Amino acid sequence: CKEGIIPYHKDIKGNIFILDKITKMNDAIIYARVSNNNRKESLSEQQKFLETYASSKDYNIVGSFKELASGMNDDRKILSSILN
Repeated sequence: CKEGIIPYHKDIKGNIFILDKITKMNDAIIYARVSNNNRKESLSEQQKFLETYASSKDYNIVGSFKELASGMNDDRKILSSILN
């Protein structure tokens, strides 16, 4: 795997396994995604919900990202930039 924010391994089925902690046990990265333009308006709401939840659980949010991409597409640029 390449150097990046989170070390990971991707198996032949496309499952992603996180190999190590981020920096501290309470650090978190938010990743919100919707699959198509019809759901684009809910993307910011989803991101805000995840940020609020993480904050309520005392996580330190070290990054927050959102992406419009199909879950069936392995070429999700934002997710790849987080993992790589």
